[in-house]
Amino acid sequence: MMRTMLAIAACLATASPALSQSTVPRESRVLSPFEQGIVEEHNLVRTNPLAYAAHLREFRGFFDGNLIRIPGSATAILTREGVSAVDEAIDFLTAAEPAPALEESEGMSRGATDHVEDQGPSGDTGHDGSDGSTPGERMDRHGSWNMIFAKNLAYGPQTARDVVMGLIIDDGVPDRGHRRNIFDPRLLVIGVACGPHEIYRSMCVIDYAGEFTEALPLGAIVATPSQPVVSRSVTTGPAAESPGRNGHSAIGEM
Repeated sequence: MMRTMLAIAACLATASPALSQSTVPRESRVLSPFEQGIVEEHNLVRTNPLAYAAHLREFRGFFDGNLIRIPGSATAILTREGVSAVDEAIDFLTAAEPAPALEESEGMSRGATDHVEDQGPSGDTGHDGSDGSTPGERMDRHGSWNMIFAKNLAYGPQTARDVVMGLIIDDGVPDRGHRRNIFDPRLLVIGVACGPHEIYRSMCVIDYAGEFTEALPLGAIVATPSQPVVSRSVTTGPAAESPGRNGHSAIGEM
């Protein structure tokens, strides 16, 4: 049995986005072990890319031409570039500078969850929701992103490491847009949601931002001149200005 794994990445923003009013969140949103693993894999490879290259060298041994044959699995995964994409990724990791670890955001994970719950049952793919919402608009339902945001989508992988390694290898994506998102030092906050998908069995939505202000919890005191509210703050990287080249990525700035 042969199956093609699909991954789609994009980094989307507007030149001068208007930050929406934060909505009141629901009960606490806790990441599943799968989702938490994706956050951890991001931070492993961002903070020590040279060490992470060892995982790709091991994965390289599973290639048979353009097919990936995992021991014990009856499913062969068809790739576009074969082992050459893995070798290129290994070279990248060997030379890459470390980037700061990402901070997890509950509000951004809620925005990602909205997309999983929308696309999973229908089997749709892509960045826009069935209601026409963009990734930034879904994030703004649960807080406010600032400076820059990006998004990676993965359809099919069953483990956190497979998700992140697939995005790093970025098979078939000429500008390696997924990988650029993972290693962009301006992106400092992450939100993750995974769930079942009608066609690809599973999907994961990974949102990134330069900074993110969480929505106020239920019952929070609204800021007034005499009663200030201390909001959560995240360190911000420099402004972005790196346009995409093939429609997969288009980075913007405020």
